[in-house]
Amino acid sequence: MQDEDYNLWDRSWLDEKFTPYKDYTIIVGHTPVQTINGTDRIIKKNGLICIDCGAPFEVGQLSCLRLDDMKEFYV
Repeated sequence: MQDEDYNLWDRSWLDEKFTPYKDYTIIVGHTPVQTINGTDRIIKKNGLICIDCGAPFEVGQLSCLRLDDMKEFYV
């Protein structure tokens, strides 16, 4: 199989109408939030949570999401 077969670079979840699984929340990373909407905070939408806040980049920060109560932490 090729990488394309796995949709590794699929970003269709950025579409407002996209809802992957009705009864589940999926946590994703590897796409820094700064490239999605210019924020430096965790993004929660459409049953998805993007936690990659670009820590290795000059404008990024390290983020942590405590799943028990969804509290966000940043360094």
